Amino acid sequence: MFKKILFIASLFAIGAASAQTFQFSGVDDVSIANTNHYIYGNLKTLPFTKFHVENLTGSTQRFAVRTTVEKVPVIDNDLQVCFGVACFSISSTITTEQVVNGGIGDEIVANGIYTEIKIAPVTWPWVSPASDSAVWEVVIFNEANASDFIEARIIWKFRIIGDTNGDGVIGVGEIAGDIDGNGMIDGSEIAGDVTGDGVIGDGEFAGDNNGDGNLDSDDWPTAVNEIKGNEIELSAFPNPASSNITVVYNVKGGIDNNMLIVYDVLGQEIVSKKLNENKGSIKLDLESMNSGVYFYAIKVAGKTVRTERFIVR
Repeated sequence: MFKKILFIASLFAIGAASAQTFQFSGVDDVSIANTNHYIYGNLKTLPFTKFHVENLTGSTQRFAVRTTVEKVPVIDNDLQVCFGVACFSISSTITTEQVVNGGIGDEIVANGIYTEIKIAPVTWPWVSPASDSAVWEVVIFNEANASDFIEARIIWKFRIIGDTNGDGVIGVGEIAGDIDGNGMIDGSEIAGDVTGDGVIGDGEFAGDNNGDGNLDSDDWPTAVNEIKGNEIELSAFPNPASSNITVVYNVKGGIDNNMLIVYDVLGQEIVSKKLNENKGSIKLDLESMNSGVYFYAIKVAGKTVRTERFIVR
């Protein structure tokens, strides 16, 4: 009986000693432990890759990081690991496991989640965006017990969500943030969300349709531009539409030479109609248009003063 008690006690002790202290997750707090975890993005977003580490115990614990390089696009594509503002560079030319900062990391309060760990390649000298990637084994471990760890194989790839042909750029018929690749921003999609995580994060800009990390003249106009002293009213129904759509406009101020312009996401003009009156409506036939996002605008004296969007189903 005594031996049986000792045996049970020893099993309990082993179980307690091997209990997992930490959980390793993406920024969405979904565990990536023992997985191939893909990070997609561009030169602007990939350097900001962050993760979460959760303390699964009821007391404050300290964690550290060790890594092993598996593949980099070119030599000297080092990895950077940051605990808050303290950052450390890990050499890509050393093929054996490397312990970050000598095994000193940071602490997490009881049952807390540490959100300030950033792990990302330092530079991105891509040769072929469609095929290149950086692959590292990342291990989160207990500072006081290196055998208490959790790991993931993380693959960083240069890919803009919406780049349906995988050539590394947003081309004809593609929109950065178009997760389902149907040529339009719909549902919960956000134009400019190049990582496809549903939010505009570091290095991303809402409305950055070409996914270059900037809001500039290369992005298709989706905003309102107003001429001082004039008020423009513009709407369309039904929206989304299938066979036809009616555009209602009101150009106040008695200005002549007004035009209604319809163009696609590439900025190619599809319809151009002169407005004979400052207020009215125009019915447009959509039968010849493919499904997708289109823009309609009022031009006054050759200058676009108001732009809106409609969707063809």
